[in-house]
Amino acid sequence: MAIGFTAVSGYSFLPRIVARARASLPHFELELFEMVTSDQFEALMTGQIDIAFVRPPVEQTSFESRFILREPLMAALPKTHPLAKRTEIAWRELQKETVLVLPESNCLSRQIARWCATHRLKQQRVEALQLVTLLAMVSAGGGISLVPKLAKNILDEKTGCVFLPFKGVEPKREINLLRNAQHYQSRAAMAVAEVGREVLCEAIRGKK
Repeated sequence: MAIGFTAVSGYSFLPRIVARARASLPHFELELFEMVTSDQFEALMTGQIDIAFVRPPVEQTSFESRFILREPLMAALPKTHPLAKRTEIAWRELQKETVLVLPESNCLSRQIARWCATHRLKQQRVEALQLVTLLAMVSAGGGISLVPKLAKNILDEKTGCVFLPFKGVEPKREINLLRNAQHYQSRAAMAVAEVGREVLCEAIRGKK
């Protein structure tokens, strides 16, 4: 049973999914592959992986996409920022900020870019592969960014940033589970899909 995932998934929700899946399916061997979204699509086509946790859009018609949930995004600010002591933040308070985003090939980056365009925020792309690297730039005062809520608890301890929920219109990203409809779907794949849905919904509600 092979699962594809992005780096953000790897340190947000994937560890909990894998732990529960291994407890529920002790006789199945789980293989994990960290990939950018485009590589996950190719791996699904070739059969290298069975399922993938991805963000829309998904253009390949041969893929079957199952909605899992919509996850809120939070504003990441350096701890020295004048707004860092706030408990929440409004979009209008970020009008003078520069939002740092990962390269366009990153699916989270594309979603953040759309939110920035909607609220007319200045964006700056950085040549970093990992969200942790981008947040190091935020911590150093290079700008602000947006991060998934599920990644926040782990990133909290690894960066010099604070993470604030949005007041009013809350940005969200959609998480889907993807499989190749032309390939056989095993009972293990269906079980992991259900485990993933349960874990993600619990995490959003704040349940450990």
